[in-house]
Amino acid sequence: MLILTTCGEARLPGEVVHLLAARADGVPLFIEESTRMVVELNAGLSDGTLSAAILAVPTTILDLLTARLDRLGDAKQIAQIGGTIGREFPLTLLQAVLAHESSPFQARDLSTQLNTLIRSGMLVCFGEGDDVRYAFKHTLMRDAAYRSLLDRDRTRLHRVIAFVVNAQFRSLAESQPELLAFHFTEAGIDADALRYWESAARQAAARSAHVEAINHVASALAVLTRIPRDKNRDRVELRLQLLLATRLIATEGYGADRVERVYVRAMELANALEDEAALMKVLLGLEGYHFARADFAKARAIALDAGARAQNSTNAIHRVQAKWAVANILCHQGEMETAVRQMDACRAEYDQIDHQPSAVQDPGVMCLCYSAWALWQLGFRIRRCSAYLP
Repeated sequence: MLILTTCGEARLPGEVVHLLAARADGVPLFIEESTRMVVELNAGLSDGTLSAAILAVPTTILDLLTARLDRLGDAKQIAQIGGTIGREFPLTLLQAVLAHESSPFQARDLSTQLNTLIRSGMLVCFGEGDDVRYAFKHTLMRDAAYRSLLDRDRTRLHRVIAFVVNAQFRSLAESQPELLAFHFTEAGIDADALRYWESAARQAAARSAHVEAINHVASALAVLTRIPRDKNRDRVELRLQLLLATRLIATEGYGADRVERVYVRAMELANALEDEAALMKVLLGLEGYHFARADFAKARAIALDAGARAQNSTNAIHRVQAKWAVANILCHQGEMETAVRQMDACRAEYDQIDHQPSAVQDPGVMCLCYSAWALWQLGFRIRRCSAYLP
């Protein structure tokens, strides 16, 4: 039925229909595209010739789609530009890219070429007015168009698209920084690529799209490997590693192996840069990792190290976080009375400082929670801080 529908008014012999169906192995896109190609190649030929000609149709879907593109004339270049932009693209962006002085392609009659792509089944059109958009009917169609580009043209297109979006489509750049990051990356403009990958990662993290944020950080770190190492590069990587660690904690848990690896790398960078604020974050992160794996001795040693360093820190919240970490470990080791005293002291200092939420756990809230639970286990039903203890 799909073959007959794709044929439209054309008719293929039953032998050819069965051969197409067998070769497609149930893949709808392959059935549609191979049928279209057979109809185009064999219009008006005899049945015997049709049966033989079908053997010339490519047997893989990407090769088939590439062959179909080659038969579209100048419209192929429009598909290539659209494929470089992405699976979906606005008409205004396509026009701006074509109009750019550095564009490798020009279009004499864009409307006709877009209509050719629509008739061929490559593109669909939706929207109206200034919001007309085009999309490839299937992602493999976009892949075929993108793959068919020469390397030099692909790089030039990415560069032009990045410049055009950055200059003329600021709302798109701000709402989808990953789009600009991708094009700058493929164009080899690493500094801008890094900036936009980090922006995309932080936007994703802010809306709790943790996996998306992790992928954006991974893309940024891949770009970093192309840049010679210096202090500025290390600062960027340190920010990315700390961001990655918190997203991994959210998705895999404090005790995940990847969390430790990221924090160990962040510690190397923080020490090399002598960045005490970052080092405190790393130490507290590693304390959480070892705590989650019930290695309380190692966690406590790290927390005490963080506490000692925090005494010389201008960031008072770091001292509070280190004290809370020690109190939490004491509580889980069963040293309830000591833990309650530590948490009360921690909360008293917390109440004296200006603080804003800057971590997954607020130490003031955590002290109240855990000291209440510890007092309950000590036999008290109403919590009044350490006044209950002898």
